[in-house]
Amino acid sequence: MRYSFRLGTSPRRPGSAALPPENLKIANQLLVDVVDPQGRPVPGASYALIGETVVRPVLPSGYVPVSSSIIQGTGNIVSPTEVRYQPGFNKIRFVVRPPRVSSRWMPWRSSETSVCR
Repeated sequence: MRYSFRLGTSPRRPGSAALPPENLKIANQLLVDVVDPQGRPVPGASYALIGETVVRPVLPSGYVPVSSSIIQGTGNIVSPTEVRYQPGFNKIRFVVRPPRVSSRWMPWRSSETSVCR
């Protein structure tokens, strides 16, 4: 899980010199899930904010986007790899498929491989 916030117009991340004031009211919140078709979180997956209102998944090598949805909040689903959302409380889910195991030729499994006896 990662989070960041803005203090005025400058972005801040946890561990930076400035922390949000305790009485701060959160105006916008974005929660993003990147899951497999069974709903399990994808290890190594993250997301990227493009501008102020666009989010895209950042996937481990080989993963293929399947779909995107807005679970809570408002916006537009542009594609399985892009969602444009309206400011406010938003929860977005990207579903991705794991890499497929290729069925390439493997000489040690081939019937043409000679067996030493």
